[in-house]
Parts: sequence; C-alpha cells; structure tokens
Amino acid sequence: MNFDKFLFPIENNPLFSRVYGYLDYIVLICLNILTHYLFIGSFKFVSDDWVQVVYSDFNQYSFLHLLFESQRPGQYILIKIAVDAFGSVALWYHVLNFVLSTILLLVVYITAKSLFKLFFQNPAPCALLFAACFCLLFNKDQLYPWADLFYDNIAYILYFGSFYCYMQSREKRSYFFLAWIFYAGAVFIYQIGAFLPIVYIFYDILQKRTFKQAIWFVLPPFAYMLIRITDWFGFGWVYMNFNYNYLSAHFLTNFITNLVHDVITSIGVTVVNVVYGVLGLMNLTVPAVCLLIVLDVIISWLICHYIANLLKKDPGYVSAGYKEQVTRFIIFCIIGAFFSYILISANGFVESRYLIFVDFFLLLAFVLLLISLIQKNMAIFAVIFMLCLLVNQGLYVNWVISGNIQDSVNKDLAAHSGEIMGKPYFYVNASDFSRVRPDIIFTVGPGFSLHRNQFSYQIYDPYLNSQGLSQSALVFMLTYGAHINLTSTKLIYGTTGNVFVSSENGTLTCQDSKTGIYYTVNPSDYYEGNSSNLLSDYTAETGSDWLLR
Repeated sequence: MNFDKFLFPIENNPLFSRVYGYLDYIVLICLNILTHYLFIGSFKFVSDDWVQVVYSDFNQYSFLHLLFESQRPGQYILIKIAVDAFGSVALWYHVLNFVLSTILLLVVYITAKSLFKLFFQNPAPCALLFAACFCLLFNKDQLYPWADLFYDNIAYILYFGSFYCYMQSREKRSYFFLAWIFYAGAVFIYQIGAFLPIVYIFYDILQKRTFKQAIWFVLPPFAYMLIRITDWFGFGWVYMNFNYNYLSAHFLTNFITNLVHDVITSIGVTVVNVVYGVLGLMNLTVPAVCLLIVLDVIISWLICHYIANLLKKDPGYVSAGYKEQVTRFIIFCIIGAFFSYILISANGFVESRYLIFVDFFLLLAFVLLLISLIQKNMAIFAVIFMLCLLVNQGLYVNWVISGNIQDSVNKDLAAHSGEIMGKPYFYVNASDFSRVRPDIIFTVGPGFSLHRNQFSYQIYDPYLNSQGLSQSALVFMLTYGAHINLTSTKLIYGTTGNVFVSSENGTLTCQDSKTGIYYTVNPSDYYEGNSSNLLSDYTAETGSDWLLR
C-alpha cells in the first residue's frame, strides 16, 4: 500500500504540498499531546509547585533585585514573570509547559537531524525515529505535569538550540554568536547542561577540525561560578541555597561510587515509572482503557508506517569512512552521556528531569546502531511504540490522581489547623493514601525500596498515589496555607528533621536526622494526618465519572 496516497489522496493540491513539507513536525506535535498531555485539563499543582508557584513570594521582589540573586537569577526572574501573569491558576502553567515542551521536542529533532547528516544524505527519517523514541521514553516525567518546571524546558530549549547553532557555525558565522548567547542564557537559568563546551570540543574532534571556537563557551560557566562564589562581588544575595558537591572532598574521593549509584538510580526511576504507568491504567475504567488502546494502536500504526515509508524511500547512507565514523560517533555519544551523569552526581541525587541529556546521547547511539534492525522489524517496533504510549498515559493519569490528592491535602490542612496546632507533633501517614487503588493488589517484591521524587516514605507498595508530595511542599502548605508554626508543632514526615521509623500500638518511633537520636512519641502527643482527614475533598475526578475509578 502506498501510505502517502492512502493518507493523503489530494497530494497534488498545492496546499497539501506545503503542509506535507511540515508533516514531521505535525507528527511530533501530535505525539507530544498523546504521550504527555492527553489529560492536561486535569493536571493540578504537585511537589515543588507549592513552593515556587502557589505559595511563592517572588511578587515581593523586583526584577532588578532578582537579577542580583547569586545562584539561579534567570530561573527566579522567569518564575516571577509567570506568577505575575498566571497567579495560582494551574491550567495556564500547564498550557505554557505544553508549548515549551513541544518546542523542545522540535529543537531536539532538528539537532538530531543535523548530527545524522554525518551518516545519511537525507537524515530526516532517522531523526524523526529518534525524536519519536525521545518523546516516548518515560523516565523524564517531571518535566510535563509539574507546573513550575517550565523554566527547565526553557533552559533545555536554549541548550539544544545552542548545540544546533554551534554545529551550523562553520557555515554561517552568525550562528556562533547565537550558540554562545543561547548557552549563556541557559547556564544562568539551570546549570544541568553546563558541560556542553566539552561536547562541542569532542564534536569538533569528531569532525576532524580545530576546536578553538569551543573554548569561548567556557566563559559563561566561569562567569556563573565567579558570581556564585563571590555573591555578585559582595552585592548579591541568595534566595535558596543549593549545596552542589562539585568541589567537595566527598564528591571527588567517591566519584566512581557516586557515578555508578546515579546510573543505577536512573535505571530505577525508569522501572518505577513503568509501575506508576500500570498503576494509572489500573485506576482507569474499562471503557477508558479500551478507548486508549484503540487510539494508541491506530496512532502507532500510522506513525510507524509513515516512518517506515520514509526509511524505504531515502536510505541515503554516506559510504565514505562510514564504519570509522560510526565508531567515533558512538564514543562521542558515550562521552556526552558520561559528562551528563557527572553533573547529576555533583547535584547529590537523581530526579527524572535531569535525564534529558542522558536520554539524548544514549538514544542517538541506540538509533544509529539499530536503524537497520528497526527498519526490518517495524511491526515489532510499532507494538513497543504502542506499549510505551500506554505506559506514558497511565503515568500521567497517576500524576492527575497525585494532583487531586495534594489539592485535597492542602485544603484539609487549613480545615484542621486548630487540631494540628493543639498537639506538639503532626505525623503525616502518607502511606495510608494508597487506599486509592484498584481491587487487584500485588507487591513488587520483598525488600524493594526506592526513594522517588523526594518521597517521604519508601515504596514497598506500588499503589502509593501521592507521588511528588514532598516534604518541602507539605511545609509550605502548613506554614503559608494553614498558618501553622512548625517550631511549636513539629512535623514528622520526610527524610530530614523528625523522621518516622516505625509504629507499634499507636506509639511512633522517630529519629532526629541531625543528631541520629531515636525517640518515641505517644498517641496523645501527635495528630495524625491520613486518608480519613486529609482526603475529604478528593472526590471530583476519582470514582465519579467514566474515566477514573
């Protein structure tokens, strides 16, 4: 079957010809909607959103004052603009994130297309396959349902835009200045891509040319470190102190251990997201799941058939020195992923939003090595494509449930503030929120434990729906929403401060994270927050319609 004629019987129409020229972009835009934003209307605030958006105090600062913040001035200026524009309306942040994440996906596509020119006369089909895989990979979920992370998407757009412009800079000098400006702007927003000058150097080596131009990109991170260390030469201030471990003795002496740990943890994030994806799907009604499966089968077949036809029409391999070039390129990709992990390790912990560059470089190598295999087994790839779509959609259903839970917790904390303040301790039993689950229950396995998204508890039961309910989010809900003084009423939650250890007959065993001392709290001395008193508002979008149980 001629796919183009089947899908577009009016291909000779001039309007169609113009649209067809942008079909790759249209495919990626639609794929981003289906993968991440099918439930955008139900997204609410989660995790850091409560800190940086809902209870944000950025409206107290002028833009000039934020400019002299010493750690992330670009990030805070962007948040202030968004908070001034959108207030506490979650939908507007998520629409902004959709637009930005779509732009990011398209920039990733054109960047990959530029890289694949090393191997293909027409790199578009391979780049489209790469961008589709990049979109479907479900280990970077935080970037989409977290309202406050729009600045991350902006930073990533600038980093990849810089990379693309740098690759074009030998042909057009103006691209070099654009690459430098994009990179400098990104560094002062979010430092996760500060290693790119090293990538540029190795890209020039890959191209067998001098890397003098790449040296100029050392200036922005050097300026950033100088501003940070000197606190704007004594005239700056710090909004929130991020204690990175770049130069700490512990980081340097345990470099390999930290790196291996973070690689394993990032794999764990991917596995756990599959669990959450299944959880989300099992919280949907049968009609909703059936509708999703039919939709995903159709979309997977259309996109994979389209890519397969492109690959058949335009193999376009560059023959001169192909094998040698592939080997050098794989090494280049490994180097890129390696330095990505170095910055993640220096941060001290792994979050899914950090894995963008790791995904990019490893997927480049994966697609290049397996392009022939994928081309010959497109039917199998289409099945994998469909399953990844389902996992992603289930994952974001679970984020919808999480947002509903956190919205209810925020309201109920204010409603019960008097009872909470009447006790010396407030214990949040978040594991009790797992009541929102399907009838079929299973466990991951004995001893399975993994901290996820700064969870305040360990995941022994995969049906914990309150993912992203971080300790900092609860502190802001209590302090600024419920107006509770946490020096008088101590919070037992999270992995710092008063840490819950165990409970027996209502008596809590806790540990002071600073001193390491264990102590007990009697039932009369604490107020327990659980599903019975913190989820009273959790009704509207769970169990009352055809979509969610």
